[in-house]
Amino acid sequence: MILTAVFAMSYRKRMIGKLNRYLLQGLLCFTFGLCLVVGSGCRVTAPVHRWVPPGLHAAVDQTVVLSEIEGPAELAASLRQRLLDTAPRDEGRKLAIIDVNRLRQQSSDSETNPIALVSHQESVASDVSLLPLAKRGDVNYLLRGEVLVDQTAPWLADRDQRLVVSWCLTPVNSDRDLSPGDDRQQSEHQQAQYGTPLTINLADALKKYPDLAWLNDKHAALETAMVRETFALLSPTVQRDKVRLDNPLPLPGSWHTVAGNFYAKSGRWADAETQWQRALKWNPFSSAAMHNLALAKSAKQDFSQARHWASRSVVFGPTKRHQRAAVWVEQAQRDYHEAFDLADPPEGWSVTRPVE
Repeated sequence: MILTAVFAMSYRKRMIGKLNRYLLQGLLCFTFGLCLVVGSGCRVTAPVHRWVPPGLHAAVDQTVVLSEIEGPAELAASLRQRLLDTAPRDEGRKLAIIDVNRLRQQSSDSETNPIALVSHQESVASDVSLLPLAKRGDVNYLLRGEVLVDQTAPWLADRDQRLVVSWCLTPVNSDRDLSPGDDRQQSEHQQAQYGTPLTINLADALKKYPDLAWLNDKHAALETAMVRETFALLSPTVQRDKVRLDNPLPLPGSWHTVAGNFYAKSGRWADAETQWQRALKWNPFSSAAMHNLALAKSAKQDFSQARHWASRSVVFGPTKRHQRAAVWVEQAQRDYHEAFDLADPPEGWSVTRPVE
């Protein structure tokens, strides 16, 4: 009897222990599933960087002559010197920016034929007279600008918070000599010019370039931002975007998708990719993991795989979010190819068209 009672008590304790473990595991699963269901409606975004083509015209590995910049003398001189000192020199973005005075010195007839550079809002004869010197100096482009000063409200205190410069880029055609008296050639020359105004606000500049906040001089911050945006007109640049991640349903492997989202939010795309691949091993039909994996592949310029997973996410989860992501991935690939003048991919283009 005593042995039977001891055995019964031991068995009862084991059963109670197992029951408690099952209840605890069930409670944890219920809590996790509830968090997934509640969190599935939350917006989860992650930062991603992608290459974009030049905003005006590609001048990579080309020689660009920088003319005088019209506008307030001190501001124009400072901006011009920053452009000459900080030209991109890394592979794929290299620009050779030379001073127009250096071009004059290299020309044998610069003293007998002085060149008058004027504002782009006036006659273009100055550009026409500079072209022969540019051709002899193996120059590819002429760049000139004008600082536009707002004279409508000079009493406003926020005038120092904005800088506006109008740029004009003129290609140097080696097979055509332009003369001031040839109206037809001047018309063709004007059609070949590329121009655009750039407006830099201090608040937007500090948001886009956080390192400028370390500069105590707000004018220096504005000028530095203007220089960076100007070079973005002529060479490829890296643009920071935010992409929306997809939250999973409470299915097997969902915890890996949630963990991947956590890593991606902090920019750890490699760790996030590993988690999403594990999620697909648990559930090969998880459209959320496919969607997020497409963004991870795009973040490291593996666009072939990115488009593969983006298309699969649309097949297994045909939502607008997945469709927009598929378009974004292909557009990122197209921008990358245009930025570095690459041929079209073997699979071609499906949903995007070139910008005319």
